[in-house]
Amino acid sequence: MAVGSNVGEMTLRIAFDDEVTEREADQHTRNLLRLLERLDIDEVDIARGEPVPGTRVDAPMILGSISLVGLSLKTVLPHIVTIATAWLERSAQKSVTLEAGGVKLEVKGDHDPAEVAAYLALIEERSNAGIESEDSERTAEDGHR
Repeated sequence: MAVGSNVGEMTLRIAFDDEVTEREADQHTRNLLRLLERLDIDEVDIARGEPVPGTRVDAPMILGSISLVGLSLKTVLPHIVTIATAWLERSAQKSVTLEAGGVKLEVKGDHDPAEVAAYLALIEERSNAGIESEDSERTAEDGHR
C-alpha cells in the first residue's frame, strides 16, 4: 500500500474496558463508525471475518473493529487520529489501535502529531520496501484521557 495520493486500507481495533457488555461494545463501535463516515473514505464498516483472539464476537462481525477502505492515509490519517482521540475521551474506552500496511499505532489519549507523522513515514517506508509484517508496531500513548 503506497501512502501518497494512492488509496489504501486501514483497520481500527477498539480495546474496551472489562465491564463493557457486547451490546455496549457494539454501540460504542457504531458511534465511532458514524464519526468516521464523515471523512473522505470510500468504505467505512464494521470489520468482518475471523475474530482477533481475546475480542468479543458477533459473527460474522467483529465487535470493536472497523474497516476503512479507499482512503489517502497521508490526507485522512490525522483526522482519523483526532476523531479517535475525541471518541476515546467521550466513550471512556481503553484505546484504539490503527493498523495499516502491517504497522500499528495505538492511541490512548492525546496524540503527538510527530508520532502520527512517524507512523505515516513507517507505513510508507514498509510499503516502498514491499514489507507487510504483523510484528511491526509503533505506539502513541500520551497518558491520560
